Amino acid sequence: MRIVRWLLVVAAVAGVVRAEELELTESGLPVGVVARIDDWSIPAEWFKHEFRSTFYRYPPSDVLRESVFEPFLKRMVLAAKAREMGLDQREPLRSERLEKLAERRAFMEYQLAMAEIQMLNEALLKELGLAEDPEELSEKDVKTFFDEHLKGLPGVPASFDLAPDSARAMVRQQAAQARLEGKLDAMIRSWRETMTIEVNEGVVRSVPMPNLQGDLPPGYQPKTSD
Repeated sequence: MRIVRWLLVVAAVAGVVRAEELELTESGLPVGVVARIDDWSIPAEWFKHEFRSTFYRYPPSDVLRESVFEPFLKRMVLAAKAREMGLDQREPLRSERLEKLAERRAFMEYQLAMAEIQMLNEALLKELGLAEDPEELSEKDVKTFFDEHLKGLPGVPASFDLAPDSARAMVRQQAAQARLEGKLDAMIRSWRETMTIEVNEGVVRSVPMPNLQGDLPPGYQPKTSD
Protein backbone atom coordinates (compact mmCIF):
# COMPACT_ATOMS: atom_id res chain seq x y z
CA MET A 1 0.00 0.00 0.00
CA ARG A 2 2.89 2.35 0.83
CA ILE A 3 4.39 1.66 -2.62
CA VAL A 4 1.03 2.35 -4.31
CA ARG A 5 0.68 5.67 -2.50
CA TRP A 6 4.26 6.61 -3.46
CA LEU A 7 3.61 5.80 -7.12
CA LEU A 8 0.44 7.88 -7.03
CA VAL A 9 2.32 10.82 -5.58
CA VAL A 10 4.97 10.51 -8.28
CA ALA A 11 2.25 10.31 -10.94
CA ALA A 12 0.54 13.37 -9.52
CA VAL A 13 3.77 15.35 -9.65
CA ALA A 14 4.11 14.28 -13.27
CA GLY A 15 0.57 15.44 -13.97
CA VAL A 16 -0.75 11.98 -14.77
CA VAL A 17 -3.56 11.80 -12.20
CA ARG A 18 -5.80 14.35 -10.49
CA ALA A 19 -5.42 15.26 -6.82
CA GLU A 20 -8.64 13.52 -5.77
CA GLU A 21 -7.21 10.25 -7.12
CA LEU A 22 -4.38 10.26 -4.60
CA GLU A 23 -6.48 9.19 -1.63
CA LEU A 24 -7.73 5.61 -1.82
CA THR A 25 -10.86 4.36 -0.06
CA GLU A 26 -11.31 1.01 1.72
CA SER A 27 -12.49 -0.46 -1.57
CA GLY A 28 -9.16 0.38 -3.16
CA LEU A 29 -10.77 2.90 -5.51
CA PRO A 30 -9.92 6.61 -5.50
CA VAL A 31 -12.18 8.95 -3.53
CA GLY A 32 -13.50 10.53 -6.73
CA VAL A 33 -14.58 7.19 -8.24
CA VAL A 34 -17.81 5.46 -7.23
CA ALA A 35 -17.21 2.30 -9.28
CA ARG A 36 -14.92 0.89 -11.91
CA ILE A 37 -16.03 -1.46 -14.68
CA ASP A 38 -12.96 -2.95 -16.36
CA ASP A 39 -10.91 0.13 -17.22
CA TRP A 40 -13.83 2.61 -17.00
CA SER A 41 -13.85 4.73 -13.84
CA ILE A 42 -17.30 6.11 -13.01
CA PRO A 43 -17.09 9.51 -11.26
CA ALA A 44 -18.49 9.75 -7.75
CA GLU A 45 -20.09 13.06 -8.77
CA TRP A 46 -22.39 11.18 -11.13
CA PHE A 47 -23.85 9.11 -8.34
CA LYS A 48 -24.09 12.11 -6.03
CA HIS A 49 -26.33 13.86 -8.55
CA GLU A 50 -28.19 10.61 -9.27
CA PHE A 51 -28.96 10.16 -5.59
CA ARG A 52 -30.06 13.74 -5.04
CA SER A 53 -32.42 13.65 -8.00
CA THR A 54 -33.98 10.20 -7.46
CA PHE A 55 -33.82 9.22 -3.76
CA TYR A 56 -37.43 10.29 -3.14
CA ARG A 57 -38.64 7.49 -5.41
CA TYR A 58 -37.55 4.94 -2.80
CA PRO A 59 -38.97 4.30 0.68
CA PRO A 60 -36.79 5.54 3.57
CA SER A 61 -34.49 2.81 4.87
CA ASP A 62 -31.02 2.13 6.20
CA VAL A 63 -29.98 1.03 2.70
CA LEU A 64 -31.46 3.95 0.79
CA ARG A 65 -28.20 4.81 -0.93
CA GLU A 66 -27.61 1.21 -1.92
CA SER A 67 -31.16 1.03 -3.29
CA VAL A 68 -30.52 4.06 -5.49
CA PHE A 69 -27.08 2.81 -6.52
CA GLU A 70 -28.20 -0.60 -7.82
CA PRO A 71 -30.25 0.65 -10.82
CA PHE A 72 -27.58 3.30 -11.41
CA LEU A 73 -24.95 0.56 -11.64
CA LYS A 74 -27.15 -1.49 -13.99
CA ARG A 75 -27.22 1.43 -16.43
CA MET A 76 -23.44 1.72 -16.18
CA VAL A 77 -23.05 -2.00 -16.94
CA LEU A 78 -25.23 -1.61 -20.03
CA ALA A 79 -23.14 1.36 -21.16
CA ALA A 80 -19.93 -0.56 -20.50
CA LYS A 81 -21.18 -3.42 -22.66
CA ALA A 82 -22.11 -0.98 -25.41
CA ARG A 83 -18.60 0.47 -25.27
CA GLU A 84 -17.12 -3.04 -25.32
CA MET A 85 -19.10 -3.80 -28.49
CA GLY A 86 -17.82 -0.60 -30.08
CA LEU A 87 -21.21 1.07 -30.28
CA ASP A 88 -19.74 4.34 -29.01
CA GLN A 89 -17.62 4.54 -32.20
CA ARG A 90 -19.99 2.97 -34.72
CA GLU A 91 -21.45 5.26 -37.37
CA PRO A 92 -24.01 6.69 -37.81
CA LEU A 93 -24.79 6.04 -34.11
CA ARG A 94 -21.77 8.05 -33.01
CA SER A 95 -22.61 11.10 -35.12
CA GLU A 96 -26.26 11.02 -34.07
CA ARG A 97 -25.30 10.71 -30.40
CA LEU A 98 -22.81 13.58 -30.58
CA GLU A 99 -25.39 15.78 -32.32
CA LYS A 100 -27.98 15.12 -29.60
CA LEU A 101 -25.42 15.67 -26.87
CA ALA A 102 -24.42 18.99 -28.42
CA GLU A 103 -28.05 20.10 -28.37
CA ARG A 104 -28.44 19.10 -24.72
CA ARG A 105 -25.16 20.76 -23.78
CA ALA A 106 -26.28 24.00 -25.42
CA PHE A 107 -29.58 23.88 -23.52
CA MET A 108 -27.81 23.22 -20.23
CA GLU A 109 -25.46 26.15 -20.87
CA TYR A 110 -28.53 28.31 -21.53
CA GLN A 111 -30.10 27.17 -18.24
CA LEU A 112 -26.93 27.98 -16.30
CA ALA A 113 -26.68 31.37 -17.99
CA MET A 114 -30.32 32.18 -17.15
CA ALA A 115 -29.79 31.07 -13.54
CA GLU A 116 -26.84 33.46 -13.23
CA ILE A 117 -28.83 36.27 -14.81
CA GLN A 118 -31.67 35.67 -12.37
CA MET A 119 -29.22 35.89 -9.45
CA LEU A 120 -27.82 39.15 -10.82
CA ASN A 121 -31.32 40.57 -11.26
CA GLU A 122 -32.25 39.65 -7.70
CA ALA A 123 -29.04 41.27 -6.44
CA LEU A 124 -29.93 44.44 -8.38
CA LEU A 125 -33.41 44.58 -6.87
CA LYS A 126 -31.90 44.19 -3.41
CA GLU A 127 -29.26 46.83 -4.11
CA LEU A 128 -31.90 49.30 -5.32
CA GLY A 129 -34.22 48.46 -2.46
CA LEU A 130 -36.97 47.48 -4.87
CA ALA A 131 -39.57 45.28 -3.26
CA GLU A 132 -43.30 45.30 -2.81
CA ASP A 133 -44.66 44.00 0.47
CA PRO A 134 -48.09 42.52 -0.31
CA GLU A 135 -49.30 43.46 3.17
CA GLU A 136 -48.61 47.14 2.49
CA LEU A 137 -51.04 47.25 -0.43
CA SER A 138 -54.36 48.83 0.36
CA GLU A 139 -57.56 46.83 0.00
CA LYS A 140 -58.59 49.26 -2.73
CA ASP A 141 -55.42 48.59 -4.75
CA VAL A 142 -55.88 44.82 -4.49
CA LYS A 143 -59.55 45.05 -5.56
CA THR A 144 -58.60 47.28 -8.48
CA PHE A 145 -56.01 44.72 -9.62
CA PHE A 146 -58.60 41.96 -9.32
CA ASP A 147 -61.17 43.88 -11.38
CA GLU A 148 -58.68 44.83 -14.10
CA HIS A 149 -56.80 41.54 -14.50
CA LEU A 150 -58.73 38.60 -13.04
CA LYS A 151 -62.44 39.34 -12.99
CA GLY A 152 -64.32 37.42 -15.67
CA LEU A 153 -61.74 34.69 -16.09
CA PRO A 154 -62.98 31.06 -15.91
CA GLY A 155 -63.29 29.86 -12.31
CA VAL A 156 -62.74 33.33 -10.82
CA PRO A 157 -65.41 34.67 -8.43
CA ALA A 158 -67.57 37.58 -9.57
CA SER A 159 -65.94 39.88 -7.04
CA PHE A 160 -62.87 40.00 -4.82
CA ASP A 161 -65.04 39.92 -1.69
CA LEU A 162 -66.47 36.54 -2.73
CA ALA A 163 -63.05 34.91 -3.05
CA PRO A 164 -61.86 32.58 -0.25
CA ASP A 165 -59.09 33.80 2.04
CA SER A 166 -56.42 31.66 0.35
CA ALA A 167 -57.34 33.05 -3.09
CA ARG A 168 -57.40 36.62 -1.78
CA ALA A 169 -53.89 36.17 -0.42
CA MET A 170 -52.72 34.98 -3.84
CA VAL A 171 -54.36 37.96 -5.52
CA ARG A 172 -52.57 40.26 -3.09
CA GLN A 173 -49.25 38.60 -4.02
CA GLN A 174 -50.01 39.01 -7.72
CA ALA A 175 -50.95 42.66 -7.25
CA ALA A 176 -47.67 43.35 -5.43
CA GLN A 177 -45.71 41.59 -8.19
CA ALA A 178 -47.54 43.58 -10.87
CA ARG A 179 -46.72 46.85 -9.11
CA LEU A 180 -43.05 45.87 -8.85
CA GLU A 181 -42.94 44.96 -12.56
CA GLY A 182 -44.50 48.32 -13.36
CA LYS A 183 -41.68 50.09 -11.53
CA LEU A 184 -39.10 47.92 -13.27
CA ASP A 185 -40.59 48.57 -16.69
CA ALA A 186 -40.26 52.31 -16.13
CA MET A 187 -36.64 51.92 -15.03
CA ILE A 188 -35.82 49.63 -17.94
CA ARG A 189 -37.24 52.14 -20.44
CA SER A 190 -35.04 54.82 -18.89
CA TRP A 191 -31.91 52.65 -18.86
CA ARG A 192 -32.40 51.57 -22.47
CA GLU A 193 -32.16 55.20 -23.55
CA THR A 194 -28.62 55.39 -22.18
CA MET A 195 -27.47 51.96 -23.43
CA THR A 196 -26.26 50.99 -26.88
CA ILE A 197 -28.47 48.03 -27.76
CA GLU A 198 -28.18 46.29 -31.12
CA VAL A 199 -30.62 43.53 -32.10
CA ASN A 200 -30.09 41.00 -34.86
CA GLU A 201 -33.68 41.00 -36.11
CA GLY A 202 -32.91 38.32 -38.66
CA VAL A 203 -31.96 35.90 -35.90
CA VAL A 204 -35.06 36.82 -33.89
CA ARG A 205 -37.37 36.20 -36.84
CA SER A 206 -35.67 32.99 -37.98
CA VAL A 207 -35.72 31.02 -34.71
CA PRO A 208 -37.51 27.78 -35.65
CA MET A 209 -40.63 26.64 -33.85
CA PRO A 210 -40.14 23.49 -31.74
CA ASN A 211 -41.69 20.20 -32.75
CA LEU A 212 -44.97 20.57 -30.88
CA GLN A 213 -46.76 17.42 -29.72
CA GLY A 214 -49.48 16.47 -27.25
CA ASP A 215 -52.02 18.95 -25.85
CA LEU A 216 -51.15 22.26 -27.44
CA PRO A 217 -52.27 25.72 -26.27
CA PRO A 218 -54.93 27.55 -28.31
CA GLY A 219 -53.62 28.86 -31.60
CA TYR A 220 -50.80 26.33 -31.86
CA GLN A 221 -52.76 23.33 -33.10
CA PRO A 222 -51.65 22.17 -36.55
CA LYS A 223 -53.90 23.36 -39.35
CA THR A 224 -55.97 20.64 -40.97
CA SER A 225 -57.17 20.77 -44.54
CA ASP A 226 -60.91 20.58 -45.11
